[in-house]
Amino acid sequence: MKKLQFTGHETFYCRSYWLKKGLDHLWKDGKFNDKAVVPLGVGKNMVSAIRFWLRAFGLVDTEDRANEFAELLFGENGLDPYCEDIGTLWLLHYSLVNRDYSSIYRLVFQDFRKQRVEFTREHLLTYLERHCTDKDFTYHTSSLKRDISVFINNYITPSKGGIEDNFMGLLHELKLVNKLDKSGDWYKVEIGVKTDLPPEIFLFALLHTYQDSETLSIPNIQEVASIFALDSEGLKQKIDFIVKQYASSVVFTEDAGVSVLQFKTVIDRWEVLKTYYAA
Repeated sequence: MKKLQFTGHETFYCRSYWLKKGLDHLWKDGKFNDKAVVPLGVGKNMVSAIRFWLRAFGLVDTEDRANEFAELLFGENGLDPYCEDIGTLWLLHYSLVNRDYSSIYRLVFQDFRKQRVEFTREHLLTYLERHCTDKDFTYHTSSLKRDISVFINNYITPSKGGIEDNFMGLLHELKLVNKLDKSGDWYKVEIGVKTDLPPEIFLFALLHTYQDSETLSIPNIQEVASIFALDSEGLKQKIDFIVKQYASSVVFTEDAGVSVLQFKTVIDRWEVLKTYYAA
């Protein structure tokens, strides 16, 4: 069983410029140590946080070596080094959940939200405590509470603070989690069509999740769709686009009540991304 993790971010949610800044530091042979404070222009705890988020978003390994994904997006000739395309934010959200380095993201989008679409921090805390207990994982309630706050601030623009606090959170543009206009501390995972989720990003996620698979069942596809909080209509639209755009390679069939997505030829997931950003 994969070890659960709810700490490491030093209570800092990921700012929009941190991933690029952290990778550039590594590519200049920098290390995430006390000497990184000056070149990164942040405090000691933020240095640790940047390192954590690079790992959590699946851009570096546990030895802080940047991978192909990092180079493709943020390298010298990166596809979108400053995260200006909404597709990049969806891609990073997928990687954050799929990487499962920071446990709360996979747990929320692939399990908790199926139990409660609308929730309070206390609801989420109770769920996490129960999950940890079920997995015989030793936890501290205070750590879980801090992780919940960081999770929320990654997706929701803080209502208080300076300009940086209000506008520099990485994933708030996705509007995946919203604060409800009702009494109390209520939030909602926004399930919907997701018209701003590029079908190519969804296809990449399918290809990345199920590498070397020639056939994907509806439950397989829905597992990935849950990461993006796609509803049935949104999923149908993504599949329709994929089948039409890649007609020579992909077919969707229904036989005896069983629906599957079949890959007749191999599709390179990295080429899918390059094609999307070149459009």
